[in-house]
Amino acid sequence: MVGEWQDCKSIFSNGTEFELFVDQCLECTRYRNDHCRVLNACYKAMCDESAFPYADLQDAPKGYGGKRCRHKTTEPIERNKYSRKQIAGQLSFEL
Repeated sequence: MVGEWQDCKSIFSNGTEFELFVDQCLECTRYRNDHCRVLNACYKAMCDESAFPYADLQDAPKGYGGKRCRHKTTEPIERNKYSRKQIAGQLSFEL
């Protein structure tokens, strides 16, 4: 690796840099149903720079453009299928 990733200090410099970041988001298992908290904050920052998620992103090493999300993961999210609570009077279908 050429350099270490650093804390994010600036917004995206251009649309291409943003599109490359969006492509990374689509691979992440936290991006579900067209929703990601970090990506939504980036979209909001197009109108209001104060909404940009500086704490959730990292800048590429010197000499390279781009950003990456600190929370990106490709591991599936595990959920306990028995965590649902039965509500009185509600029908339940077991699969």
